[in-house]
Amino acid sequence: MIQTVEAIIDEHGVVRLMQPIRVPAARRALMTILEEQPAVDVSGVASIEDWGMSRNDMPLLLREIAAWEAASDEDALKIEKLLSELN
Repeated sequence: MIQTVEAIIDEHGVVRLMQPIRVPAARRALMTILEEQPAVDVSGVASIEDWGMSRNDMPLLLREIAAWEAASDEDALKIEKLLSELN
């Protein structure tokens, strides 16, 4: 199922979701950067720690994202199956 979630991206390129989300396994995502400034205070925006992950998890997460971006549809299904077996 496709979901749309609101996020804030700061001047350093750090993306913070407006609320934590859960997905059953790694998923590809597209991000559209809008021209307008955020209408909310971003100090309380969800961070990676809100998802139950630590900064040490970032390299693994980034490798998973890169694998998804490079994967064909068939490869993506194989990756998803392998990741689900790990969980």
